[in-house]
Amino acid sequence: LVQAAYNLDALITIMEISFVFQLRSPIVLPGKESASLKLQSPLSVDWSPTCRGDFQEMFVHHIITNILIIASSYLHFTRIGSMVFLVHDLSDVPIDISKLANFVKWKK
Repeated sequence: LVQAAYNLDALITIMEISFVFQLRSPIVLPGKESASLKLQSPLSVDWSPTCRGDFQEMFVHHIITNILIIASSYLHFTRIGSMVFLVHDLSDVPIDISKLANFVKWKK
């Protein structure tokens, strides 16, 4: 459960630096395209231009992992939650090493 809380905190931090939020008017006045009023969402959410290429995949991956961990804790599936942690943590090591090697341009 401590790991899930850490993942949730990291997820919130990533969301804060990875999205661009803009408030806009919910009513669009008539213009050249149309002669009628239109309603739109007052909040616009876009990806930040500083996101890396695999950010969207990793973001979805961490959301699904957190859902699995929280659900396994809530439903008392301790073994399944432990396996999710094991697979998630073991797979992070080679992924992080390969990203680091790519970052420093190290090739064999």
